[in-house]
Amino acid sequence: RDETSHWISQNKEKRMYQILYNLKNKIKIDEQPKLQQFSKQEYEIIADTRENHSSTLKELSNQGFNIQTKHLEVGDYILSEDLAIERKTQEDFLKSIIDRRLLTQIQNLKKSYKKPLIILEGDNDLYSLTNMHPNSIIGMITTITLIYNIPIIYTKNNKDTTEYIITLAKQLKEDSKYLGILPTK
Repeated sequence: RDETSHWISQNKEKRMYQILYNLKNKIKIDEQPKLQQFSKQEYEIIADTRENHSSTLKELSNQGFNIQTKHLEVGDYILSEDLAIERKTQEDFLKSIIDRRLLTQIQNLKKSYKKPLIILEGDNDLYSLTNMHPNSIIGMITTITLIYNIPIIYTKNNKDTTEYIITLAKQLKEDSKYLGILPTK
């Protein structure tokens, strides 16, 4: 059984790399000048006012992105009319599970956006930050990813989060037709 699982996993991994390679090389030669002309000022990122104190928002502004802050009912960063990001530190993620507001936030995110995304920020061992049973944390992560179909991206710190958002913004601008997401501008 183990050997069968091993070979199945290897084949799936090969397929994954092939898909990633195909996605990477999907860009046509005549589209390359457009990619090089990506201007951060052309792309607007809407951030929740509660993110004003975050280093991520400051770094995005320093990188030259057009940042607009508003009070958002759902999400922390909106990159397009279809894509919103809920950024959670590990501590906030755990507190949200304990006070039962996380599922409400997830449900609202899923209802409001076609492509919701969660960024879980922190490089600590998530299970050692609280006396909560690990199965509770695993159960919540499983519910988010499998039941609500919302990807969770793990980042080490706010700089890593900023880089991820910048990369995502560029990708949205370059491949908006392929991803089925409309850029804001």
